[in-house]
Amino acid sequence: MKKVTFNTLPEAISELLDRVERIEQILGNKSRMLQSKTVRTKKSKSQGPLPDKLTVKEAGRFLNLSLVTLYSYIKNKKIPFEKQGRRLFFSKTDLEKWNQNRNNKNQSVPEGSITIKEAEKLLNVPSSTLYYFIKTRKIQAVSKEGNQLLYSKKELTKALNKKNKKNKAIPKEPTETVPA
Repeated sequence: MKKVTFNTLPEAISELLDRVERIEQILGNKSRMLQSKTVRTKKSKSQGPLPDKLTVKEAGRFLNLSLVTLYSYIKNKKIPFEKQGRRLFFSKTDLEKWNQNRNNKNQSVPEGSITIKEAEKLLNVPSSTLYYFIKTRKIQAVSKEGNQLLYSKKELTKALNKKNKKNKAIPKEPTETVPA
């Protein structure tokens, strides 16, 4: 654009008005195009999703998962989904396969795995001792079943035997018996 002076001000204003009018025409055409697209998408939305496609809420109900859990699976790409624009959809058949695989993984618990509560009863040891071994990484979790971690029974007994050997190495003071 040229340098505007007091004498050329009327010409500059008329040029600016022409440009603004052209911009409005372009924007008007684009908005009409956008409106026709939204009308088409609204028609398709009224038909509802395809029979095999589920929305996030429907998928949550189908899998019996909370929306928070479902969104975390989506974020970490642990679950099959499709994104159409800003909306998420799930294939019902894909979800059935995914859920079946997920259930099979949960059922494959290694033999000899027990929870802390089971170990506490079985080995007659307080849970604080077991948690100490876990915290010091002498015992590691083998797998997870729901919210509970499972530990190897062998590793638990091995760690406890080592602890008992150390305790036996320290000589105890002899106790005197008082004659009656």
